Amino acid sequence: MEKIEKLLKSFSNGEIVVVFDDEDRENEADLIVAIDKLTPEKVNFLATYGKGLICASLSTDIIMQKGFPLMPSNKTDAHATAFTISVDSKSVKTGISPYERYITSKDLLDPEKTLKDFITPGHLFPLAAKRGGLLERRGHTEAATSLCKWANLPEAALICEMVKDDGNMLSIEEAQNFSKKYNLPFCTVEELVEYQKLKYSNVQKIVTAKLPTDFGVFDITIYKELYQNKEHVFLSMGDYTNGIVRVHSECLTGDVFSSRTCDCRAQLIAGLQKISDDKKGAIVYLRQEGRGIGLAEKIKAYHLQQTKGLDTVDANLHLGHKADNRDFHQAAWILKDQGFKSVRILTNNPEKTDYLKQHNLEIIPE
Repeated sequence: MEKIEKLLKSFSNGEIVVVFDDEDRENEADLIVAIDKLTPEKVNFLATYGKGLICASLSTDIIMQKGFPLMPSNKTDAHATAFTISVDSKSVKTGISPYERYITSKDLLDPEKTLKDFITPGHLFPLAAKRGGLLERRGHTEAATSLCKWANLPEAALICEMVKDDGNMLSIEEAQNFSKKYNLPFCTVEELVEYQKLKYSNVQKIVTAKLPTDFGVFDITIYKELYQNKEHVFLSMGDYTNGIVRVHSECLTGDVFSSRTCDCRAQLIAGLQKISDDKKGAIVYLRQEGRGIGLAEKIKAYHLQQTKGLDTVDANLHLGHKADNRDFHQAAWILKDQGFKSVRILTNNPEKTDYLKQHNLEIIPE
C-alpha cells in the first residue's frame, strides 16, 4: 500500500512511471504518464526510451464524449485491447513529432473537441479502458486510467511499451534497472490490483431474506462481486458480529456431493453447527470453486491426481494455474459492510486471517 501511495504522489505530480504486466499475460513494461501533466519532453521520452507504440489510454466516458468509434477487429487479439480509430488533432501538420503528439493528446482532454476536430487515421492511438478498471481487465490500458483516477486526475494517460535495442521487450529485471537509472517509480499490475482491492470495495449488497435450515433460521444476504459475474453469500444468525465466522470457499463436490477427496463439507457443517449451538455467528460463502480455478479445471486437476499421482498443488501448476487462486478481499469487504470491526474466525488457514488483517479487521483467536 505504502509503495503505491508513494508512486501515486509522483504520478500526480507529472512523473512518468514504469508498470510491468502479469508474467502470464503480455509480460512487458510500459511507460505511463498522465495527459493532464504532459509536456512535449515527456512524449519525447516515451518515444526515445519506450520505443513501442504510443497510445492514449482513456476512460469510456472520454471516448464517448469524443465520439471515437472502435477500430474494426476480427476479434483474434488475445488480450482484447480496445483500440479506437487512430487520430491527429486538426491543429497539427503531420502529427508524428513528439510535440504534435503532445498537442493531439491535450486535445483529447478538451471537452469542447469531438471527432470533427481530429484527423483519422492519425499518429496517436486511443484505447478505451474498461469501467471496472483492473478488476475487469488486467491490462496497461486499465492500469493507466486507474492511476489517473486514484491520483484525482482526468482519466487519460499516454502509455508506451518498453523495447530493448535488440528489438525484444524488456524483462522485469531490466525494467526495474531502467526505472532506477532514470529515477522513475516502478510497480507491477499485480500490485495495482491488490491496491484497488484493498482501497475500494468490490462487492455490492443485493438482497436479504430468511432461510430456514436444519441448523436453525438464518438471514441470507447476497453480495455481487463487481465486474466478475460472481455472487457471494453472507449467512448470519443472532448477534453475529460477536459470534464465530467461517469464510468458506465454494466446493460443489464436497459441499453438495459429499466427496471424500476433501473435508470442505465437514468444515462447513462444523461451522453451521457451532453457530447453531451459540445462536450467533456467520458464514461468508465465496464463489471461488476449486481454489479459484473453476469447476471444470478442478475436475481436470482431479484427473491428473488420479492418473499421474500429482497432489492438488502440482496438478494446478501443471494446468497453468497458481497453487491457489483464491482471493479473500471480498470476504473482508462483506464483513466490514456487515459492521465487523473484529472477527472470531474459525479457520486453520493463515492466508484468510492475513487478508482480513490487511483490511484492519482485528482477529480474535477461536
